[in-house]
Amino acid sequence: MMWAGISRDGRTALVHIPPPGMNAERFIADVVVPHIVPFVEQANHYIILQQDNARPHVARVTLDHLHAEGIQLLEWPANSPDLNPIGHL
Repeated sequence: MMWAGISRDGRTALVHIPPPGMNAERFIADVVVPHIVPFVEQANHYIILQQDNARPHVARVTLDHLHAEGIQLLEWPANSPDLNPIGHL
């Protein structure tokens, strides 16, 4: 599994997530803390994080952690088409 983030001014590192599968705690430890938080802090513009509805992304512990870090999320309705631009890269 791979993870990455993009914005109009840059991108994060491409992160390899080795097996076993992802859960919320691992997502926070391996992606949110080392990659998302610094990327948002270093941005020179306002960022709204867009994620899909993968379980680790929408778990209460993940949402609480992002809120505590001051990271705003784009509402992503259930069963919506995948309009995430990074999915096509």
